[in-house]
Amino acid sequence: IRILRTEVEPFGAIDFSPTSAQLATGGHDGFVRIWEPLTSGRMLREMKHGPRVVLVRHSPDGSRLVSLGAKGAARLWDV
Repeated sequence: IRILRTEVEPFGAIDFSPTSAQLATGGHDGFVRIWEPLTSGRMLREMKHGPRVVLVRHSPDGSRLVSLGAKGAARLWDV
């Protein structure tokens, strides 16, 4: 449907929100990004996790997102 373009390294993790048309990605650069892929393909938000992100998952209600880094740090985000 759409190609997401970014100037940073590749995504290490990806997850669609169960309640909206937003997409979360975790990058090798340590950032978690929220995208709007169906309408504009633009990035909505960028949050610094730390080291390389290996997992991102939305909560069942879509209100929160958890990210896990390569060194074991977990972060919980309000989205």
